[in-house]
Amino acid sequence: MRYGELFWAKPDPAIGSEQAGRRPVLIISSDDAIAAIPTLVTTIPLTTRYRGWATHVPISGEATGLGQPSWALCEQLRTISTHRIDGQIGTADKAALAEVTRIIKYLLNI
Repeated sequence: MRYGELFWAKPDPAIGSEQAGRRPVLIISSDDAIAAIPTLVTTIPLTTRYRGWATHVPISGEATGLGQPSWALCEQLRTISTHRIDGQIGTADKAALAEVTRIIKYLLNI
């Protein structure tokens, strides 16, 4: 598991408008953080529903392994146990990861 990879995960239980059910997630933990704490990983869930929100980043391309257009929901950043991770799907491209990083910095005021 590495930064920028896409995996299937089951983040339940979810409350309210949190993303629930088995879904793709983008790994955003640094490789060093994953090595230091191998049982936890910070993720962003993906959706196939386009809402036009400024905090949603398109994740596309053949390397993603996704069967349809998807968006990373950056406002739903979440650290989960690696036991919630099923299997790797693919990887996000550098441009998408740069945009995700920019939005996370905005959301966290850093």
